[in-house]
Amino acid sequence: MLKIIRRLIDELEAADLTYCHWKSNMALPAALEGRTDLDLLVRPESAEALRTILGRLHFRQADTEDGERFPAMEHYYGLDEETGALAHIHAYYAVITGESLTKNYRLPIEEMLLCNRRMQDADKSLPW
Repeated sequence: MLKIIRRLIDELEAADLTYCHWKSNMALPAALEGRTDLDLLVRPESAEALRTILGRLHFRQADTEDGERFPAMEHYYGLDEETGALAHIHAYYAVITGESLTKNYRLPIEEMLLCNRRMQDADKSLPW
C-alpha cells in the first residue's frame, strides 16, 4: 500500500469520518498501490472534512480538459513521495450511475453502503 494512501486512511479514521471503498473491489489491491483509482464514498455533509484531509496530505483536485464533471464525484491526485507513484482518489458523495459519459440515474443506497461496511484487509483496518 502506498504510504500516502495509508496516511489518508489514518486521517479519515482519526477524524471519525464514515467512508468506504464502494466499487471496483476486485481492483482494490491495485488501487492501494496506486495502479488504479481508489473509489471512496462519504456522506455529503462530510465532503468539506474530506477535502480538508486531502489538502493536508497535498492531494490536488483535478478536472477534465473540458471542465465536465460527473455529479457528486471529485477527482484528486496525490504524490507518494516514497515511490513517486500518483494516488488517484475518486471521492463520491452520492451513488449516481448511467452510461460511461452520462451519469443520470441516482441510486439512493449511500446509507446502506456506509452502514454495512466491513473491514477486509489482513489487519482489519480498512473499511471496504
